[in-house]
Amino acid sequence: MLLAALDDWYLYGCAVTDIDFIKTFFLQIQNRLGESLDVKRVQASPVLLEIIRRYCGLKISWPFRDTTRPRFGKYYFVGEEYDIARIDYLSLNAPVSPYDAVFVSLSSFFENREELDKGNRMVGALIEEFCHGYQ
Repeated sequence: MLLAALDDWYLYGCAVTDIDFIKTFFLQIQNRLGESLDVKRVQASPVLLEIIRRYCGLKISWPFRDTTRPRFGKYYFVGEEYDIARIDYLSLNAPVSPYDAVFVSLSSFFENREELDKGNRMVGALIEEFCHGYQ
């Protein structure tokens, strides 16, 4: 599906190497639909391929990217050491997002609950749009 949707080699590379980002998107969709996706059906739909393109495009255009430290997806680096960055939902007074793996993969940092809610709506809208287009 990614090959059919992405003709930009850079964006394809960003998406295909981030299994959590891709798995979470399709898992959320399959859970909402209550069935596995038919790959050929998705590949034959320009609408669904465009939604996948827009979702993967978040890798480039995500407005809540953490720019305070050297980061690559969910990893941040201190010298030659690295660790996994986590979102501090407690400080945001919020439950863990169902899109946590997506947010971490996008190197997210939310200043406040409103930003988190906006991020949830952005990802949720793409998932809902895909489900609607698939049905």
